[in-house]
Amino acid sequence: MRWVLTMFLMMTACGGTPIDEYVGATCRDDRDCRERCEGGGEFPGGFCTLSCADDRDCPSDTLCANVRGGVCMYPCDIDADCDFLGRGYSCHDRDDWDGVRVGVCIGG
Repeated sequence: MRWVLTMFLMMTACGGTPIDEYVGATCRDDRDCRERCEGGGEFPGGFCTLSCADDRDCPSDTLCANVRGGVCMYPCDIDADCDFLGRGYSCHDRDDWDGVRVGVCIGG
């Protein structure tokens, strides 16, 4: 457990992917997030995110996926890219708003 915490702290301190109340933090409801909390099978433990219509609506380290009406999500190429989000997240292809399949970190 200490190793996981150390790796997480090193990643965020070195400019790694930030998890915050905008995108990525765990949540129970919208009050825990800057804008919205998504939960259920696709978002284990709850997932703070922002509504979006395209990538310009999302923070620079995320993209707009056509999931649940458009949400900012972390991109990925392999499952290990999603490890920072914790248990239950892996890399899956979803459509972006241009209909292009992109890898995003999502549950399932």
